[in-house]
Amino acid sequence: MAARDLPQLPVVTREHPRQVVGIIEKEHIALACNIAVTKDALQPYLPNS
Repeated sequence: MAARDLPQLPVVTREHPRQVVGIIEKEHIALACNIAVTKDALQPYLPNS
């Protein structure tokens, strides 16, 4: 994705690799990474649940 500077990629299943079941966007991947980093940074300050 990054190597070809693609903003989106199709999501397929192993069973039906030619059937698109969704689209994943580069921005959403970056957002998920940022959320994970923020969550890890805040973990010491959050109560155990």
